Amino acid sequence: MNSVQARISDPTASRHSPLPLPAATVIRAPFRLTPAQAERVFVPLIALTMSGLMSFVMTASNLGIHAGFPLAWLQNWALGFVVALPTALLVVPAIRRGLARVTVSHG
Repeated sequence: MNSVQARISDPTASRHSPLPLPAATVIRAPFRLTPAQAERVFVPLIALTMSGLMSFVMTASNLGIHAGFPLAWLQNWALGFVVALPTALLVVPAIRRGLARVTVSHG
């Protein structure tokens, strides 16, 4: 076994290898959210996704797909998101409270 193979097979070996690894091979811990963080980011992501999809469909159905479509869609998406985010921030908690009142647990 040569020195490079020894370093690869020995997890306690020095991290300074004579063979530099490309930046793409750097292994990082996966990005994870706590439940509280996931709860905070849920509504903005839903508003962003729904406003984007709805504005795409509405822009395409009203104007058709043409050279100016991407700019028109992005403008409509921005307007849709400005309306969707505050609406979702107000409506989602109210819907959750209402559902909690009529939801029964098993057992």
